[in-house]
Amino acid sequence: MPVNAPFVETERDEDEKSIEQKKLKGTKMNGMVLDDSRVIYMMDNSGSGMFVPASIKKDGTNGGTLISIKQMELLMKQCEKILEKMAVDLHNGVIHVMPAHAVNSQSPYNDVCKYCDYKDVCHVDENTPTREIASPNHFESLQKLGGDEDA
Repeated sequence: MPVNAPFVETERDEDEKSIEQKKLKGTKMNGMVLDDSRVIYMMDNSGSGMFVPASIKKDGTNGGTLISIKQMELLMKQCEKILEKMAVDLHNGVIHVMPAHAVNSQSPYNDVCKYCDYKDVCHVDENTPTREIASPNHFESLQKLGGDEDA
């Protein structure tokens, strides 16, 4: 069981096996995994996809949220571009007060600054613009990269 094993809600008379299954379900990572059986086995030695969003099927093919080497390269290039822009902006003193929030949040100001180290500096209020953080699915993410499932 991983160190960050989640707390789960249980019924008073629930058996140990059921509780353990709930805990395991809550520890599964999300994201993308390289479409390579060796990588999947190294991340989850059973290949079952219990802890990672990929598995090796009975017929030997890989399943889950997989990404090809080409798509991984596109993702890395996109990340590098974003980091370069952030570095240039920071160097030039361009630091916008624009907290991020999830698209599905009821109010962009609910807990938006709760864990921010700079909340005393920014003084965010209801008039401060925010930016939404989208949660695209796997296919949408690959489309944004310019890659598709067959790349």
